[in-house]
Amino acid sequence: FPNPAAEQITLQIPETVQGHLGAIVYDMAGRLLLNSTIFPGNNTISVKPLPKGMYILTVNSEGISIASSRLVVID
Repeated sequence: FPNPAAEQITLQIPETVQGHLGAIVYDMAGRLLLNSTIFPGNNTISVKPLPKGMYILTVNSEGISIASSRLVVID
């Protein structure tokens, strides 16, 4: 959250989620734009490098998608 976002998003990952975690942002054509290592708890990710538009945010655990959502970036 927040969604839409202008500068950053915060992902809240439950403490019960284990393993190597990653947050990946793709554009609507499926191109990987951001790839961040995340941890259980609150994680802040900057969306400043992204132009305004709609994206797909995926959270992976050990390379397997455990959550996916649309992300809207605004000015």
